[in-house]
Amino acid sequence: MRIVLIYPPNNMHRVSYNVKTKKHRLYGHQPPLGIGYVAAIAENAGHEVTIVDGVAKGYSIEECADVVKNFLPDLIGISVMTHVKNEAAMLAKHLKLLLPNIPIVVGGTHAYYFHSDILKEMPYVDFVLYGEIEKSWEKFLSKIYYPECWYEIDGLCYRNADGTIKINQPPCIIDNLDEIPLPSWHLYDFSLYKPLPFQTKGDSFFSLITSRGCPYAKCAFCYQAGRKKQKYRRHSPSRVAKEIEILYEKHGINDIAFWDDIFPPDITWLRELASLLRRKHLSIKWTCSTRVNFVTKEKLQLMKEMGCWSIFFGIESGDESLLEVIEKGITLEQARNAVKWANSVGIETRCAYMLGLPGETPEKAKKTIDFAKELDSTYAIFYATHPRYGTKLYDIAMTHGNFLSPDFRGMTGITYVPEGYKNEIELKSYIRKAYTKFYLRPKQMLKYIKKIRSLSDIKEAFFALELFWGLKTGG
Repeated sequence: MRIVLIYPPNNMHRVSYNVKTKKHRLYGHQPPLGIGYVAAIAENAGHEVTIVDGVAKGYSIEECADVVKNFLPDLIGISVMTHVKNEAAMLAKHLKLLLPNIPIVVGGTHAYYFHSDILKEMPYVDFVLYGEIEKSWEKFLSKIYYPECWYEIDGLCYRNADGTIKINQPPCIIDNLDEIPLPSWHLYDFSLYKPLPFQTKGDSFFSLITSRGCPYAKCAFCYQAGRKKQKYRRHSPSRVAKEIEILYEKHGINDIAFWDDIFPPDITWLRELASLLRRKHLSIKWTCSTRVNFVTKEKLQLMKEMGCWSIFFGIESGDESLLEVIEKGITLEQARNAVKWANSVGIETRCAYMLGLPGETPEKAKKTIDFAKELDSTYAIFYATHPRYGTKLYDIAMTHGNFLSPDFRGMTGITYVPEGYKNEIELKSYIRKAYTKFYLRPKQMLKYIKKIRSLSDIKEAFFALELFWGLKTGG
């Protein structure tokens, strides 16, 4: 079969950063890694596969559908994250009108958590695969033309002949992640992917995921803390070293973003990876995300020696009582130590905060803003709290504030206003204040000016200003 796998178009810069420009920007696009794994399985089974990244290409829904049509596919797969579910539904409609006899299957994180709703909400979608679909996907490809066998495929949702929706049992989790084939990296256009300004150090960038699930999995705002949370597993250091080696040697990648929820919690695993990279003479730069209570100065020093130059911490709030509401499981002192230790070994820090949490008041927002200034991280992001349906935070928010919209409106777009605020306007004013007070300090501005060393840096700086202005003015 000829299979096209799609990440649906959406205007990431407009939605997330309130950037109004119509000109397509290269910055900020991450490769859709999940598609790469299922592409590899399909190719290993003898199918011809093409990846269409509608976001990175800057396609409209119509343009993306036309591109897919030109490939003359026998099967269309759409990877859906919850914040692009509306775009995915529109794309499926356009594709079905253009290619009425070609089956459309949906997968991705939205399918993982909301598979039972997709066939009801997306009438032009024929199948949904949910859970860890690698093994289900291979069986689905071999049985797609045999409806009498569909009931055998774990993780498959489909419509019976009478129109009723059938949801098969979930697939078993994959305990040994090393069993999963390496992604089909040759199908990606590596030139499309570059992080946001000042978030790369190498010449060529790509992402990797070395684990599934979260070793903490208790934060009230995260799906990982719910009934459908994943068991935490990770690739072996040897598997990760092999992936890095292939990206480095075959594709010229020397800057990697590890997109694990937490990378990595175990210093023993990290030491083994460091040893393998030294043995293979692989010199890379990399970034990651982790928790402030999962790092020590020793661990951060090792990470620095391995090439880590930037780390993302989810701080969420500068008020201890709000950290308890969201079950974050950290203290402000742990946050202070983590940022201080990272600064001391020369790792840049990016800290994120949620404004408008249930129970927050303007006074507590001020505490968060002041705490962000006190930490003095390299960068800070101030999100408008968006309680996601199906999380513990959503249940809390339902009785402690007002929802303005069920859909994500970008990082500063207000979808929920807690009881402690007069209205949406007041909450938005504190988000603007947070950005102004953090970034427009002379000390902070001088820090960024010192980063500019080339014409390329100047261009990135101008785009960073555009993003900052979009965030400051709100979504």
